[in-house]
Amino acid sequence: MKNRLLIFVISISILFSACSQEKMGQKQSSSTQVEETTSVTETETTTIKKIDKNILYWNLINAPKSYDPAAVKDLTSANIINQTYEGLVRDQDGTILPAIAESWEYSEANQEDGSLTLTFHLRKSKWSDGSDLVADDFIYAWQRSMNLQIQSPFAWLWKYTNIKGASQAIYGEIRTEDVAIRAVDDYTIEMDLERKSDYLLSILTLPPFMPVKQKEELEISEVSNGPFQMALGGSNEYLVLLKNKEYWNVDNVQLEQINIQFSDDNSKLFEDFENGVLQVIDYIPNDKLMRLAAEDDQFRIFSQLGANYAVFNLGKERMRDEHLRRALALSVDRAILEQSLFLGQKSATTLLPKSFTDYRGKEYNQVIDDDIFTFNPETINLAKSEFAESDFEASKDTEKIKIAYNNYEQKLIAEVLQKSYKKNLGIEALVVAYTDNDWDILLRHNRFAFSCPAAILEYFESNNDDNKADYRNPEFDQLIKTASTSDWQEHDQALTKAYNKLVAEMIFIPLYYDQDYILVSNRVTRWSRSLYGLLDFSEAELESLE
Repeated sequence: MKNRLLIFVISISILFSACSQEKMGQKQSSSTQVEETTSVTETETTTIKKIDKNILYWNLINAPKSYDPAAVKDLTSANIINQTYEGLVRDQDGTILPAIAESWEYSEANQEDGSLTLTFHLRKSKWSDGSDLVADDFIYAWQRSMNLQIQSPFAWLWKYTNIKGASQAIYGEIRTEDVAIRAVDDYTIEMDLERKSDYLLSILTLPPFMPVKQKEELEISEVSNGPFQMALGGSNEYLVLLKNKEYWNVDNVQLEQINIQFSDDNSKLFEDFENGVLQVIDYIPNDKLMRLAAEDDQFRIFSQLGANYAVFNLGKERMRDEHLRRALALSVDRAILEQSLFLGQKSATTLLPKSFTDYRGKEYNQVIDDDIFTFNPETINLAKSEFAESDFEASKDTEKIKIAYNNYEQKLIAEVLQKSYKKNLGIEALVVAYTDNDWDILLRHNRFAFSCPAAILEYFESNNDDNKADYRNPEFDQLIKTASTSDWQEHDQALTKAYNKLVAEMIFIPLYYDQDYILVSNRVTRWSRSLYGLLDFSEAELESLE
């Protein structure tokens, strides 16, 4: 696809989804002992200004679900992996920079089919335990993340690398060992590509493409190769990262330690930030946003390429009624929705950002069929007509429609749907917290792993573990498969057909476009952020309070 940039704006729908807080391991590596209390305790809260160590205090909204790069599916885990691991390249503020790979080059493309070879030249570097990191560590990790038995949430990304055999391996058609990636020697990796991809290098910055040390008796998190290493993770409330003394670029790592706490109490977080207890928070009270945007240069707003939408639970019999789905999708009052959105958010009638273009450079939004979501009197009349034909209305179903949410922001949007259904269809709906499959409509948020419709359409594929809608359509699946193995024109045509199929069957409701907000203390300098939204403190500095 022409001029496509892989957008890394956590949650590879990698995906930003609300995570349940799970217990973290009680392990503490003997090589990374912490000399003093490292969580943000009440004692430290009162004495923090007396600490002379170069320690950054950072809050993340949820405890991580995994420290295994291949298993990451939430933004918290991805943010931590971005500090503790390093791939061939790094994304800093949207620029792809050399990391473990010092350099790389493409061969001349084959004149007949456009195939070519990409070669990476690795620098000499070490794992945090002092052992050498070699090319086979990458090959081992990559084959592992493609392995169907591992069930990596973002294994499907391999389909869009254009590496020969990668797509077939994901579908279980060939062995991962037969994918065209190889270690020529300890410091050289070659990839055979079907054709050149504009976003392959950006894909390689994601957690599933990090190296993993080949030692089965080790926990994945015990040995890493990034600027920091895990030191202590004793609960679902905090985590400590220490400077990795073995990191190849350790001389440019200024922070000695990062103390991470996990909390969703945004009022307390904001208070702690203002009092200097925390230097970085990304969960900010909604009533503070307008003032911060106008007055505080520590408040940063980033465009986010992602989709906020709702899906129907096709696992429930009544949601298989297309008339009911169409009625519910078309009766959402966009005027009420606009009033409920926060700073910078805008109502959306499509899942796709305007920046997505096809092989002709034309906006996807100009070739897909989603004008039907435009809210007007005609749409309301159509919704009422569809509802009248539904089994739900005919049977006078007394069980209320359940609209599920994962967080406070989604709860507010769920209430918009609730009001819309009461106003336009006369339906009483319940707004409930998400639990397994006990829902009819689920509010979702997915970040785009790259600037292509496939980044969101993959979540509707039958074998995708994150297919919350439980949508299963062999024709749709074949279109997605075709898109991952075809040239640009056929790729785009297949994705357009796949998207239009979802619209025709009314599987989702587009809701709004989002932005990222973050507060970073002016004391913190030289930090960066990937286009996917992952923070990078590998070169960050913390100015002294004195």
